[in-house]
Amino acid sequence: MGLALSLRNAFGGTPGLRRELTLLVAALVVGLVLVPLASFLVGGRTLGPYAAGTLGAFFVRFYQGLGSLSPGFWMVALGPYVILLLARALLALLRG
Repeated sequence: MGLALSLRNAFGGTPGLRRELTLLVAALVVGLVLVPLASFLVGGRTLGPYAAGTLGAFFVRFYQGLGSLSPGFWMVALGPYVILLLARALLALLRG
């Protein structure tokens, strides 16, 4: 509870900022957990088993790629948030 209170004080409790942080965290969870999981499952069905074989090894390799600042791994991790931002920008343009 102390961390939540600290964050609320730090960001002034702004509803727009709170919503944006919530969207960012949700998109990061999707990009860091669900997209790699889907890649492993779909890739295993369409391309055959992963070379190292296990889901754990796949995630280790994914997070090592993030740690080595590999652009491809970061595109996967940040992709959901970028897509969300692009969709929101497109909607804003269409609304005028």
